[in-house]
Amino acid sequence: MPPAESSNNSNSSRPSSGDGDGEAAAVRVEDGKYTNFTKPQKRCIITLVAFAGMFSPLSSFIYYPAIHTIALDLGVTITLVNLTITSYMVVSGITPALVGGLAVSVGRRPIYLATFWVCFAANVGLAVQRSYPALLVLRMLQSAGGPVRPILGGALAEHPGWPWIFWLLAILSGLCLFILFIFFPETARSIVGSGGFPVTVPGLDICSSSGRRKHFPEKKADGGLETKKRLRLSNPLKCLVVLMRRDTALIVGINGICYATYCCVQASLALLFVEIYHFKEIQAGLIYLPFGCGCLIASLVSVDRVKGDDLSKFRIERARFRSSWYFLTSTVVSVTGYGWALAYKVNISVPLVLQFFIGASITCLFNMCGTLLTDLNPQNPALAQAASNIVRCALSAAGLAALQQMIEHMGPGWTFTVFAGLCLLIAPMILAEVCWGFAWRSGGAEDLELQGRPETTTS
Repeated sequence: MPPAESSNNSNSSRPSSGDGDGEAAAVRVEDGKYTNFTKPQKRCIITLVAFAGMFSPLSSFIYYPAIHTIALDLGVTITLVNLTITSYMVVSGITPALVGGLAVSVGRRPIYLATFWVCFAANVGLAVQRSYPALLVLRMLQSAGGPVRPILGGALAEHPGWPWIFWLLAILSGLCLFILFIFFPETARSIVGSGGFPVTVPGLDICSSSGRRKHFPEKKADGGLETKKRLRLSNPLKCLVVLMRRDTALIVGINGICYATYCCVQASLALLFVEIYHFKEIQAGLIYLPFGCGCLIASLVSVDRVKGDDLSKFRIERARFRSSWYFLTSTVVSVTGYGWALAYKVNISVPLVLQFFIGASITCLFNMCGTLLTDLNPQNPALAQAASNIVRCALSAAGLAALQQMIEHMGPGWTFTVFAGLCLLIAPMILAEVCWGFAWRSGGAEDLELQGRPETTTS
């Protein structure tokens, strides 16, 4: 990729690297146009990232309807199979924070390709293995890589057999790997600047035409330029520093409790319906439709259009959480009712309708927390989201590890009454955020230190 010509909205400075090759050591400082990617290119990048992003939830939820069948085939208990979901959640929480530093130093494209290669290899291994230790280890490896998902899982578990769940994931992840390899450009600002350099070979834009990576400087806190990047793995727990801020910690806690309840309800559906209503695997997949429809509708209608630039004078916490009481009440009532409906083996329509309200209510709370978390961490939203991801995966892993034991000893009624009680803990957390969040934001100078250096992106 040869350096671009100087124009009205970009400047170039070329310090010598000492190796006689000033061209290869060129450093371009762009202070004009933020990105040279066109709108069609941005749409393509967003589409590819969205396609890639579906594999983590797809790999998780397509697995649920087959839990009972896998336990029988491998000769293990359902509790042990649930531990594979727990391990999946733990690795899902740690991996994004671990590779975050690598995405900055080596670029986003190599990370995408490497993780999808791991995902593809893990899915092939899961499809051919027939032992519980292999299942446990490969599910963790699959997680490190990345409304119809349970239906597919149920259909595949009943007819071709549960290994075809992983063959399907292997095919899809291999296809995604190929598409990313060909079409996905490097977007890390430290590697490609504003993205304005031509690509010599389509899809192979991680190298310049001279065969060397180009690194572009980022501004330091003191206004200088940082030109060298070190290859490094991030400390996955470093992002938890944002939890030292009370307002952020409360939001992360609310989101984590909601996510743990969400995952435990999802994991229980197929198991309880197979046991209570004697469903087959494909029917166990179909029962996820009401839950999925609730989540989909809530995602479309719960868009919060409250916006503004100066949050130092605006109580954004009150604006974001203004409708939270309705959704929290709906969640507590629906989760409790769902458990007791299954305990008393009422008509199947009752727990299915309650699933819809659980999915819709929890999704609305997710959206509120995610939006507010970004509002309160404008300088480094990814750091806050990484902390939230670790906490919510840890809580959901703990819940899933205990779920089957709770159902066996307490029954579904009291089990989901306990989860509803945990959701009730959200009420004082929301109240504290609404009443004192603005004061916490306004009162401490340490907030600015914890924000970290602003993130930059080219897309």
